[in-house]
Amino acid sequence: MTATDISPVAVNNARSNAVRNGASIDIIQTDLARGISGKFDVILFNPPYITGEGSEVLRGREKEQLVGGEGGHEISIRFLGEVKDLLCDGGRILLLTSSQSEGEILEYARFLYEMKLLASMKLFFETLSVHRFWPRIAE
Repeated sequence: MTATDISPVAVNNARSNAVRNGASIDIIQTDLARGISGKFDVILFNPPYITGEGSEVLRGREKEQLVGGEGGHEISIRFLGEVKDLLCDGGRILLLTSSQSEGEILEYARFLYEMKLLASMKLFFETLSVHRFWPRIAE
């Protein structure tokens, strides 16, 4: 298993937890999957997805952890473009989306991937969903 995070604090915490629990996880500090090689059966991503609008009250690490770009979808779209080649044959991506920016993500993804909604949960101001993506076969 490989885990990545851009935050050095998150990476250190994950490494400490892995050691404490005896887990065998390769934890790498990087931007999304940059510099990662190999092929994966499953890639999970719980992205920052809050829109940049109104995020001026957030600072530093909190903003980095929560804001997914000006429209809230930019990081997820970049992720979907970058990780496609990391999937093995039959590999899948599981991605958390918010109703606030899901439309843009799904519109982008439909050219690269087949997709299926797996689960949704309505919260007070948004609906969170998990989608499964797999590479679209060239026609």
